[in-house]
Amino acid sequence: MNNLIWALIGLILGALLDIIIAKIANGKIFGRKKKQIYISKQRIHHSSFGIIFFIIGLFNLPYFWISLGIGIILSHTIRTKEFVFIEKRS
Repeated sequence: MNNLIWALIGLILGALLDIIIAKIANGKIFGRKKKQIYISKQRIHHSSFGIIFFIIGLFNLPYFWISLGIGIILSHTIRTKEFVFIEKRS
């Protein structure tokens, strides 16, 4: 039961974190758009943090960290209607 609670907290926090990061990036919280992260010509989406949290969950508090990562990835996918982590820009 305790693991289920950690998993639900992780999913909810992951979805909220995704929404907050998206609002900050779009300038809806601080009033100006933030710069996007680029490596070479590849744009890194914030859903990539979901992968990082998932990997952290393989080593520590798996029910929380893995569900936090899944919450970020699911929320980003639902909101943008695309399953993307890295996007090529020309």
